[in-house]
Amino acid sequence: MTTLQINDITARQNRAFIVRVATGLREMAVRRAARRALLKLDDRMLKDIGLNRASVMSDLF
Repeated sequence: MTTLQINDITARQNRAFIVRVATGLREMAVRRAARRALLKLDDRMLKDIGLNRASVMSDLF
């Protein structure tokens, strides 16, 4: 393997890592927005969709 090939592999791995991190951050933002929206609902509305405040605040959601 030449140095150029090693650098190409490293660059691809770095790009893949950055994509994974960006995807994870995006997913966290979506979950956070969904949680905020659900917490704006009253308890009756949460019950109608099969949730309660504890389940919304848990890490399972």
